[in-house]
Amino acid sequence: MKRFYSIVIASGIVLIGIELSAYASKGSPSAKPSVVASPAPLVSPSPSLPKVLPSLTPLQSKQLSKEFAQALRTELRALEHRHKFELTELRASQAARLKEWQRNANEERRKFFTEHPRGPDRRAYVQDLMARRKAFKTMMKDEEKRRLQEQTVRYQALKNDQLARQKEFDQAIKNKEVPPNRLWPQPGH
Repeated sequence: MKRFYSIVIASGIVLIGIELSAYASKGSPSAKPSVVASPAPLVSPSPSLPKVLPSLTPLQSKQLSKEFAQALRTELRALEHRHKFELTELRASQAARLKEWQRNANEERRKFFTEHPRGPDRRAYVQDLMARRKAFKTMMKDEEKRRLQEQTVRYQALKNDQLARQKEFDQAIKNKEVPPNRLWPQPGH
């Protein structure tokens, strides 16, 4: 007579089957249990069985919360770093454009002054040049303000998103469940 025992996990898949023979003698090698794989599950999964998720211990919950808070801080610092880098690039680009603009304006002024050695045209030209320089600098300041406003909006959106994720994370921890992976900051975002 053979008895077949199996170890079954919650989803109904057979992990290990142990076959014992009742007729084998104690000294024979066939008396030892042998491990065999079952070709099909013995228990079919039931849709009415709830999924069993691992429960968290208080120590694990505390550690997860600590790591999650650190990950959120790192995500925020990364955004601040990107914003700082963007502003540095913008200011360098603006400085280069201003230099180029001034070089072109000086060439045009020299050309104009050689063509008009005297007269009221020079005064009008210089006043027009100063107005154009002022408009160019104002345009660059507006560009920087606009970039700062965009960055403020992105920063605030991230903060709001982090608050929502933190609430959902805390709720999962409170229920002693493992929080979903989608709540963790994604690299490069």
